[in-house]
Amino acid sequence: MTPFELTFSLTALILGLALTHMASSLYRLVQAGHRVRWAPEPLLQATLVLLVVVFVCVNQWAGKGMSTITYGRVLLQVLKVLVLYIAAAACLPEAREGEGKIDLYVHYDQTRRLSYGALCAGLVLFDLYSCTGEQAFHWHWDMLGDLVFIGPYALMMFVHQRWLNHGIPAHRMNNCRNDWTDQDLTIRWSQRRAGVISSFSMTPFPSRAATRALLLAAAYLFPVRRRFRTSYDG
Repeated sequence: MTPFELTFSLTALILGLALTHMASSLYRLVQAGHRVRWAPEPLLQATLVLLVVVFVCVNQWAGKGMSTITYGRVLLQVLKVLVLYIAAAACLPEAREGEGKIDLYVHYDQTRRLSYGALCAGLVLFDLYSCTGEQAFHWHWDMLGDLVFIGPYALMMFVHQRWLNHGIPAHRMNNCRNDWTDQDLTIRWSQRRAGVISSFSMTPFPSRAATRALLLAAAYLFPVRRRFRTSYDG
């Protein structure tokens, strides 16, 4: 067994459990029938996490040339997929027998900080992993560019405007679709540090303008919403 096969089997198991957890939760919700009040936000989030997990699993193949095992890097590799499992586990509620009504939007609002926070932590861990390769580490300012992708996920932890909760995940999934249809995906892997960051962020460079536009719109809405609440409460 090669070092790559040893580490890939562990990470693939964790990612497989994440997909299984999501499928099991969705099955129980469908079985619950009329007890479930459906909402688009958690379904969009679950679809986004599904695509992230699949992308990460496929892009693990970029490390097939691994020749040695470093325990620190293996630990980072396990941690970065464990946070994806947490995000997947928090997306959908578990419908149990004998429970009352299940409101998916209430669940989404209560767990958004955990699920999107896990995605933010995953981006940081993926960036750390890509910076601790076999080659000597050299700082360059382009490394901070990858942190731009944390913005939309961090925004989703706090923003309550429903159109943003629909638009940002849909925007991410649209970029994911563009990545899948890219015939030169293997070339982009090698150009973007073996594809570790691009696989998780799922956003090519031309689409960053749209992401910035959403962030500016949210920044404008936050003070408006605060003034409305202050005047209403007063």
